[in-house]
Amino acid sequence: LIRVRGALMWSLSRILESPEVPKVFIGSFCVAADKDIKGEIHEIFTEEYVDFFDELKLLPSATNVRKLNDVIKRARKLKTHAMIMESLLRQMWWKSRGELKRVVNAPNLTRMWEEYKYRLRIADSDLPDIQWAVFW
Repeated sequence: LIRVRGALMWSLSRILESPEVPKVFIGSFCVAADKDIKGEIHEIFTEEYVDFFDELKLLPSATNVRKLNDVIKRARKLKTHAMIMESLLRQMWWKSRGELKRVVNAPNLTRMWEEYKYRLRIADSDLPDIQWAVFW
């Protein structure tokens, strides 16, 4: 049983939208395996089994931290969204649908996203998707 990292994690990063690295295991459970390999596999499996149940025991105390982190993440996204909307409204001369289409276009939003990332040190995950913003 091997804890997989590297290329597999890089491939999974496109699918899993989580900052934590998931634990992924692969292995061969062939009955005719060598005894030494089976011992190593059993040792790793037992360690991970114990770690899993230790994490499970800490879960009730970690819920408050997780809730606080979710609130912080939402506040960051709200702040970023408010700054983007303020900037877009500042660029508009008249508050009309045509003016909104002129201001909200992909090159303008891409430039704004890059400016906010640089100036405010905002992560890509805190910014809304440009395609969604252009559609809106």
